[in-house]
Amino acid sequence: MGLTFEVFLAATLLIYLSFTHFHFKSYDLALIKEKKSVKLHLAEILSTEDLNDVFITNLKLSSDQRTLTKSILTDTNYLSDFVNTSNFEIVHPHSFVSPNSIQDFTNISNINQAPNFPLNEITSEYNFWRIYPEQIHLSWTENEFEMRVTWVTYIYLAGRLVYRSLICDDGNGATNWTEIETSTISFDEGNNMIRIQYIHTGVMKNIKDNCIYEYMVGNSWFWSDFYSFHGITPSYSRNNSFKKGGARLIIIGDWGIGIIGTFTNALLKEDIENRQIDGIIHLGDLAYDLQEDEGKNGDKFLNMIQPIAAKVPYMTIPGNHESSKNFTHYSTRFNMPINNANEGKGWFYSYNLGKAHFIMMNLEQYYLSWLGECIEPHINWLIEDLKEAQLNRDIRPWIIFMSHRPFYCSTNSSNCFRDVKKIKLIEEILYENKIDLVLQAHVHNYERDSPVYNNTNLSGPNDTEHYYYSPKAPIYIVNGNAGNYEAHNDQFTKLKEEWFIYGTVDYGYSRLIVFNETHLHFEMYSSEKNQEVDYFWIIK
Repeated sequence: MGLTFEVFLAATLLIYLSFTHFHFKSYDLALIKEKKSVKLHLAEILSTEDLNDVFITNLKLSSDQRTLTKSILTDTNYLSDFVNTSNFEIVHPHSFVSPNSIQDFTNISNINQAPNFPLNEITSEYNFWRIYPEQIHLSWTENEFEMRVTWVTYIYLAGRLVYRSLICDDGNGATNWTEIETSTISFDEGNNMIRIQYIHTGVMKNIKDNCIYEYMVGNSWFWSDFYSFHGITPSYSRNNSFKKGGARLIIIGDWGIGIIGTFTNALLKEDIENRQIDGIIHLGDLAYDLQEDEGKNGDKFLNMIQPIAAKVPYMTIPGNHESSKNFTHYSTRFNMPINNANEGKGWFYSYNLGKAHFIMMNLEQYYLSWLGECIEPHINWLIEDLKEAQLNRDIRPWIIFMSHRPFYCSTNSSNCFRDVKKIKLIEEILYENKIDLVLQAHVHNYERDSPVYNNTNLSGPNDTEHYYYSPKAPIYIVNGNAGNYEAHNDQFTKLKEEWFIYGTVDYGYSRLIVFNETHLHFEMYSSEKNQEVDYFWIIK
């Protein structure tokens, strides 16, 4: 039976190739497509008659960087006897901006596999049994110096992951490729019908925070595009605060695949191309909902964020919209860090980045009776995690707590008054441990509040509208305005509490920067207006 299928597959592939005019020829997997223009990563090659004379014009590159880029280019094996080398374009460029690294790179690959097939992105109209990798996304693991990549195919072929450092800010250039086999699970994403997808996971190890890496995923026949990422990973011990600079994170919540979500998607794509971002934090309610339409909503969402999440670690916690079937779709599709308390599900976890300790916690057990038995393990884990964070506060003075459910908000919904009582114990723990900032979602708007404890405004005497000086209680932010399926955001109450400072119903997301031990900056962007609409500083 297996042999018969293999023969059928091989014959079908031959027919497919004959119709689409692709060659059984070994060539570089960074596919070259003939074009009238000649471009490499935003930089023009003005002469390709002799690669030794190739030079790149780009005002962003210094003379040293041009020399390095030229040396990288001359090492490539792009040239082929069936490609018109005087007229080509690399159709899948890198684009990664870093203040410490070269901004424009050349895709290089010496991975020759014969035969090689065209990339899915180029021939999407064929969508050959959806055998090409899709839904590609990065995430941090529970270990230092690691980056996980997860992707999906719809026919089972053993997954492969290849990666290497492309360039480092110490001047070191590209290294040899590392190839690893990946783990694969089958997942029936359907509700009323069987829809099997194969979820592949691989972990890149020995990642350095001063390097840019490139990778691709696939198997021996069908490969993804090349993607690049900055090697920033969390630390988990006192001795490894290796990210000495700041932490730069995008904060997003309640984001779906509907038309409203496209505003945020467009701005976020632009943002990651122009500013360095260490990670993206999604505070629950993904896709609306992952399991809907026989799981196709989840597929569409992960494919929508792939241009973003394949380049920047995409970290998540579940919200109420992920609770279906005991969070099965969420837990299967998103691999988050595990610990001794979360039973391998990644529903709550913490990590250190730069000068801050981040806690990401699922609070749905307080609202779903069938999860009541989870409350005690969650509380115990949080208390122990904060004990350790307090011991390290001399080197990581900031502690930031993130959840889907809000503690404080200003709408007429029960989310903002009756339900808050359910998580009062958590508020007590956060206050006692002098948490600096609490980031929340669930309510579909953006709201910034004063330092609050027990529904009381604890603003300091020197605080202003945009500056908090050594606050005496956590500052609470609602960040659930990315673009939900209801096609509108939640309106604010007419009468505001004393601790309310600013709110907007614009769709958008926020950006958090921990600069150092004393300064933290937060800004909110309206994806409708394409501009910043709020900001604040916390100064210790």
